Amino acid sequence: MNISGIIGLAVLVLAVGMPMAMTGDPGLFINPPSITICLGIGMGLELMTYGLRACIRIKESLHVLIMNVPRHKLEPEDAAVLRSFAMHIYVGGVLGTVIGLIQMLATVEDLSQVGIGIAYALITTFYAIIISEGILRPCAHRIEFLLAQDEDAGETEQ
Repeated sequence: MNISGIIGLAVLVLAVGMPMAMTGDPGLFINPPSITICLGIGMGLELMTYGLRACIRIKESLHVLIMNVPRHKLEPEDAAVLRSFAMHIYVGGVLGTVIGLIQMLATVEDLSQVGIGIAYALITTFYAIIISEGILRPCAHRIEFLLAQDEDAGETEQ
């Protein structure tokens, strides 16, 4: 187990979850269509960019956050794929924001519906930030850190 990764993830969940819980209705922050937009667009773009093999490795790469993954199972490409996936998740977040704004503008006559459009717009951006900066980039940094340790150890032995 990667104790520091687990603690870091717990701190992230508390730092984001506590304010959400204090709103009185944490369900406001749960929106499956927004998550689907972020992950769907992100994965679709990732498949087009790196192909199926790299996308399958994303799942394996995410283990470095909470598990002690043997360094020989990591490839330098893994970090690059995670960074790219993070960027593609942001694209999904922006697209979700645009969809939410279109929904809001389409119902501007009915002011009771405007808030729903704004909420969709913002929640998709929220998910993009949490997924990209709270999961994917830390995993990419961790892989780079572990691979750099291997390089440092190899240089010391020579």
